Amino acid sequence: MSVEAPPTIIPQAEQRRAAWALLLAAPIAWALTTTPGLCGGQPGDSSLIFPQLANGGGIRSEIILTNPGAAVEEGTIEFFEPSGDPWQLGIGAAGAGSLRYRIEPGGAFRLETDGAGPPLSGYLTVSPDRAEHSLSGISGYRLGEFEVSVPASSLSTRLHVFVEQSPGTRSGVAIVNPQQSFLQILLRLINSEGDLIASRILNLPARNQVAQ
Repeated sequence: MSVEAPPTIIPQAEQRRAAWALLLAAPIAWALTTTPGLCGGQPGDSSLIFPQLANGGGIRSEIILTNPGAAVEEGTIEFFEPSGDPWQLGIGAAGAGSLRYRIEPGGAFRLETDGAGPPLSGYLTVSPDRAEHSLSGISGYRLGEFEVSVPASSLSTRLHVFVEQSPGTRSGVAIVNPQQSFLQILLRLINSEGDLIASRILNLPARNQVAQ
């Protein structure tokens, strides 16, 4: 029996924003992407956030940024552990907690982690030099027979996303609080008829990430 329901993720303090991603895993190769959420509240800043990244134990993450605009895009990519501490990732021949990128108009930027060390997860932020940028991006990794795809996310105070659990598909949610203050988030699970099934409070410290 499959279970399908759209949960609502609501930061309790409206002035505070969180970044999120719905992670879908299925035993097919890159045919599955994440489901977009319906967002409300104040928009976030110009940064892009990838709320879930994995590396180690042979797991490699691939990150792709694209620039469909007419101007050159430059900026900084930073990697973080779930605790918010800098994450020294193996990229190419060296480890890096941050790196610079430059993308020509109509171009793309791709990087891949090395998969070395024990399996770990975290998140990354992309901070463009230009506030009015045109960047978009996606990342992904293979976890056993599953492929996980994570799009770049912006900050929001209210989110509504679809989740599913069935023999061939499992959904997960990753949430990042990139701000310097504690965040309390109300999670509500609602079935396809709009009935409330369950709810809980998630306490997320400053700059922390949670993925379940």
